[in-house]
Amino acid sequence: MAMARREPLADLIVLARDLPELRLIVEIKRGGHFDRPAAIQQLASYMARSNCPLGLMVTPRQTWMLRDTYEGEDSIREVAVYDTAVLLGVAEIPDNENDLEMLVGSWLDGLTSGSAASVAKEVRPDVARYLLPAVAEGRVESGRFG
Repeated sequence: MAMARREPLADLIVLARDLPELRLIVEIKRGGHFDRPAAIQQLASYMARSNCPLGLMVTPRQTWMLRDTYEGEDSIREVAVYDTAVLLGVAEIPDNENDLEMLVGSWLDGLTSGSAASVAKEVRPDVARYLLPAVAEGRVESGRFG
């Protein structure tokens, strides 16, 4: 008997406060050697299937933001790349993937208040424009359920 193919799960997700509406999908990668174009495409496909407007691919060095422009096919585009330490407002990024996931989750929890005041000025415009509307008053959860 063939096993059903399981959908890859996100590391973190942000849901609307009182609804099961997916607002952000976050994929954490250890860095090192991974196929970035394939990983970005996988995240974009997951976003499209989940009807999610925003995604983050986070590595210890860089973070890529993807956004659905809703302009037809292939409407999910990479809109920005950030230095992960600057984006998260920390001096050092943990090498361990689980610790990095906890750090990103904590940072997102801080953004659910709807304020970008503690965000570095280099990234504040994008955080205020894209991330805050998506995560404000949301719920940060593990995406590994199911």
